[in-house]
Order: sequence, then C-alpha cells, then structure tokens
Amino acid sequence: MVLVGGLRAANDSIAISEQQRDSLWQQEDFVRAYLVVAEPGGALYSIFGHACLHLVCPAYDLDYFFSYESEDASKKILKFLSGNLKMGMTYLSPEEYLTDYAQEGRGVVEYELNLPIAIKRELWRVLDEHVMEGIYLPYDFEARGCAYACTQMLKEAMDTTKIEYAEWPDKYYRTRREMCNDCAKNTYPWNMMFIMAMVGSEVDKDLQPQDKLIIPTELAEAWQMAKVNGVQLLSSEPNVLLPSVSQPGKTLFTPMMAAVLLLVLAIIGWIIGKPYFDWLVLAIVTAFGVLLTYLVVFSTLPCTEWNWLIIPFNILPAIGWKWRRYWALAYAVVVVVWGIAMLIPQHQWVDWSHLVLSAAWAVVLLKQHLCLHKNLTYANKKQKKCKFR
Repeated sequence: MVLVGGLRAANDSIAISEQQRDSLWQQEDFVRAYLVVAEPGGALYSIFGHACLHLVCPAYDLDYFFSYESEDASKKILKFLSGNLKMGMTYLSPEEYLTDYAQEGRGVVEYELNLPIAIKRELWRVLDEHVMEGIYLPYDFEARGCAYACTQMLKEAMDTTKIEYAEWPDKYYRTRREMCNDCAKNTYPWNMMFIMAMVGSEVDKDLQPQDKLIIPTELAEAWQMAKVNGVQLLSSEPNVLLPSVSQPGKTLFTPMMAAVLLLVLAIIGWIIGKPYFDWLVLAIVTAFGVLLTYLVVFSTLPCTEWNWLIIPFNILPAIGWKWRRYWALAYAVVVVVWGIAMLIPQHQWVDWSHLVLSAAWAVVLLKQHLCLHKNLTYANKKQKKCKFR
C-alpha cells in the first residue's frame, strides 16, 4: 500500500537494496518527530492555540506537518452550530502550515519527541493512515481536539509502551471549563462569554488530568515532565518556527460592562416607570435563549447536551409574555435562586457577566409582577401609574 506523503512511497521511488533500506531505517535519526504548538489567536475558534505533529525524514527529503483540522467554521457557522461540521487528519508542507500563522502574527514552536526509531516509524504510518481516511469525522473538540488527537496518535503508535507521567501540578485538577476560561481570558473578552454559552455541563466532569489535556501549551508542559522507557519524552527547549508578534485581544466594551449597563437600565426603567428598557432586556435574553435552546435541544455539537444557563435564558418567557402576571414573580425567584446556586460550587460553572445579566432579568421580572399586581406608582414628575397591563 502506498501511504500518502509517507515513507513507503519514498522508498518505492528510490532504488536501494533491501539491506541498505533496513540499515537506513534503523538509524535513530532516520525519522525526527516533533510536537508543534501554535499560540492562541484572537478568533473564537483559535483561542486555545493549536497542536500538531511534525515528522521529518532527511534521507528521503520528506517534511510534513500532520494536523487534525476541521472545515472552516467561520464560513460554515450554521453547520458548526448544528454539529455537522467535519474534521480529520491532514498533512501539510512547512510552507503551507506556517503561512496562516505568519499572517496572523502568531508564534509557533516545536519540541522534539525523544522516541525510539521503531515508534517514530510507526507514528508516521499511523498518521498516514488517518490522512488517507480523509476529513469525514463529526467535529468534536472534546474527543478529537488537536491536543487530544496528538496524544491519541502517539498512543496508537506506541501500542503497549506507556507514557509515564510525572506528578501532576495543581492546575491540572481544574475542570475543562476552567481551563477553557483561562485561555479565553488572554484573548478578546467576548470570547469567554461565547465559550461559556456554548459548552454545557459535560466540561464540568471530574476527569483524570491526562484526560483534560486539551490545551496545546499544557500538553507540551505535561510531555516535558513525562517519560517513555525512562527517557524524557519531550525536549526541554523549543525550536522557534515563527516568532510571536501578535498582541492580546482588547476591546473597550466588555461583556461585564454590557451586563452592568443592562442591570442599571433595568433599575432606571423601574424608577421612571417606562417599559423601553424592559423590552431591551427581554429581547437580549430571548436572543440568547434561542441560541441556548437550539444548542441544548436540537444541535448534535458535543458538550451542548445540557447548559445551566438555559434556566434563566430560554425562549419560554417571550412565548408566554402575554400571561406574565401569572408567572413573573415565580420565575424571578427561580432566576435569583439559580444565581445564588451558581456561586456555591467549588468550580466555576458560569461567568460573572452572565450572572449580572441574570440579575438584570430578575429585576425586570420582579418589576413586571409589582406593576401588574399592585398598580404601584413611581417617583417621576407626573406620578403616573405603571402602564404595563
């Protein structure tokens, strides 16, 4: 079988004796393997950075980056949200792989894998076979993310040989949600809010540290502390393929600012007795609820099976707004209790911007109840009664 971009194809194209080939293939530097780590980008899909495997065979002048890639989510956003985006293993030349990162100003480094030559050859074979399968697998950043895929490819090539991990530092006992949040904090602030909205309770499960290696930089750190057959798995110092020239994402208007503004507007609307700010909060909560309802109920995108945010943010209030006099108070209590409950767990389940937004929503609901049931007046110039009947 001819393997795409692989060693067998190269061997078939060069006339050497079987003895020469066997001697060549046994040399420790016949194949060099590297873990490649690209720093995070500003776009939502790139906030974790990227990891891939780089294999080089100098004897046959072969040099490829084997990378788990998905279809372009930015051009197929609806396909991504529905869970129908595809992904798979691809191979790229150094120029093809590094071009986009260079244009974005994202740094790229690589660490050499200190593996026996037999495992490195097998790793190349495994990667080639996955390349030949094509991009056909459902997108799954949890089970087939780039860092996790690198680990799985290496395990497949090592067969019975095991990676001996060192004692795990405390930070590896975070939940995957908290690991995602730490990455999002270093990019545009709105990324964190969207990440929290998209991922559900699946990322809050208590897993073993090696099962939470989804962040490329943390994969590199863990492999530097690991051994294979008593030898350090990863080189200590990286080779810089591209220098970092990008700056952390910044914005003047953050999600927290937006949430606080809505809370202030909801309170002002209560004081002046006008409905406009209520409609604004309702519209934002409903739009958010449409996205959450779709992800939880209809989408097959992994890690969206359940999301605690759907309790305060869903489409039911908009549907039943006409009859809010019967449920506004009860739902306001639910939202407040939910907000308090989200503060109790040891691990963070929701971010503060969503909690503040839920507080604004509770203010609107409580105001509606009081206006509709007690006919309160407000301290404005004309002492008009509440007109939300």
